Amino acid sequence: MEHELRRKSSSATLAYIEQIKAENASLKAGSDARCKEMFQKAMSGSEDADVDFVFHGAEYGWGVRGHREVLCAASKEYAGMFQSGMSEAQDGKVRVPPGIGVASFRGFLEWIYLGETRRNLV
Repeated sequence: MEHELRRKSSSATLAYIEQIKAENASLKAGSDARCKEMFQKAMSGSEDADVDFVFHGAEYGWGVRGHREVLCAASKEYAGMFQSGMSEAQDGKVRVPPGIGVASFRGFLEWIYLGETRRNLV
């Protein structure tokens, strides 16, 4: 009898663990989809994005944008920049240091938004 109770308890525990795994996978998929959507909006120059990245020697309008909240959550340096009184906090324009190209910077933003880089995402 005791053996049977242990087997049922073990079976119920395993079923519960599988249920939790499925719920976690569902939550992660939803979160990943939202992050990917925000990243694609930023790369397409969406008005939803509130930060413009300005590249050295380039005309304004490259279409590389970002979301202040995502940047602040990912980086204490960005958080400090946007929460200080710096010009970036005022005008929403972040000057990218010379020598960093658009493609490289997009890869950096991809890592910030998605936690990884993928080729041909956008």
